[in-house]
Amino acid sequence: MTNRIPASERIIVALDRSPFSGNLPLLDILEGRAKWVKIGLRSILAEGPGILEKPNELGYKIFLDLKLHDIPSTVAASLENLIPYGFDMVTLHVAGGRRMIEALRKTADETGGGRRPLLLGVTLLTSLDQTDIRDLGVIYSVAGHVKRLAEIARDSGCDGVIASGAEVKVVRSACGDDFLIVTPGIRPGGTDDPSSDQRRVMSPSEAVQLGSSMLVVGRPIHGAADPGKAFDEIVKEIESTESPAV
Repeated sequence: MTNRIPASERIIVALDRSPFSGNLPLLDILEGRAKWVKIGLRSILAEGPGILEKPNELGYKIFLDLKLHDIPSTVAASLENLIPYGFDMVTLHVAGGRRMIEALRKTADETGGGRRPLLLGVTLLTSLDQTDIRDLGVIYSVAGHVKRLAEIARDSGCDGVIASGAEVKVVRSACGDDFLIVTPGIRPGGTDDPSSDQRRVMSPSEAVQLGSSMLVVGRPIHGAADPGKAFDEIVKEIESTESPAV
């Protein structure tokens, strides 16, 4: 599946500016270039789901990054309330368990209509590393923990998972070619950003070579002097990547 995704559609542009109106110039700049945008929990809590109206008007596909995690009935009702606003992908924490994921799957199938959102399971936040998960009582390695959660996500009805570049290869091997893997923490050059909480970062070409389906890119685009040019350069980097793993 992943090798049929055009390079420009692999990039999900994170709309991280607050207030949300600060993102509107970027939407205009990237119209016709970018296909996907990400809107996160902070923006939804601050201004409500009505902020989805503008990206929908401009024809963007929307990745709603809410990381839903609660008892099954609560997350199912929450998703049902959000679906009328229109979006194409939503995140949930795999740690919520099989019944929670199955409840979301049922709600998406029954109420999503012709725009049924894809369900993406969050395996392990990119702000966490081996020391952090050891503190939480996880005895596996980061890769082993992510692999197990990805398998649970797949078996419970998720369309894919969120996984850092460091775990993409093990997830792809465990879950197959048709499983969607969305990778955050993407930095051209693969360098850490001291102002970011993300610890496990990777360059676009490295992530694609390892098997990432789509990449979430924020500051390298919206913080660039020329966001359109920055987006185009990442597209070129992906297009130049040759790998049998993708």
